[in-house]
Amino acid sequence: MSNYIFGAVLILFSIFAYKETLNIEEHDAALFPTIIVVAIGITGILLIIDEFIRKKVAHNKGGEDYQNNTTLTFKMFVTKIAIPGLLMIGAYFLITIVGYYITSFLLIIVIYTYHTYLSDKSKITLKHFGKSLLFSGVAVGVMYVLFTILIGLPTPSGSLINF
Repeated sequence: MSNYIFGAVLILFSIFAYKETLNIEEHDAALFPTIIVVAIGITGILLIIDEFIRKKVAHNKGGEDYQNNTTLTFKMFVTKIAIPGLLMIGAYFLITIVGYYITSFLLIIVIYTYHTYLSDKSKITLKHFGKSLLFSGVAVGVMYVLFTILIGLPTPSGSLINF
């Protein structure tokens, strides 16, 4: 059930974001965000199809375990849908304040740390946080070199910090 909901959220987000890319005046600058938004929409569609196929296969095999493992609980909704969704919405608003690169840096740290917490079921240590800083710094550095230096794409700059 969670894949149905998450897939629908991804599709709705991609529709909203696609409408936003239509407002970009330079066609070349809109190409990359449009590709990403379409990929997000396709991912949402594939999640729904995957859930449908898994459910059908499990039903044909008479699998009761699949239904028990895929029932959407409140905890699952909060940890896998609500919190990541709120993080993405927060990043959307933060990008207008501090810009693309700083928002990306912070979002990668938060998502890396959150994923580590969910997968390890342990407290986040200084080692985990250090890895998230390193990974985020490298990822944002690669994005900066790729988008700004090599391709020359303009990225959203924030009103507070113009970077």
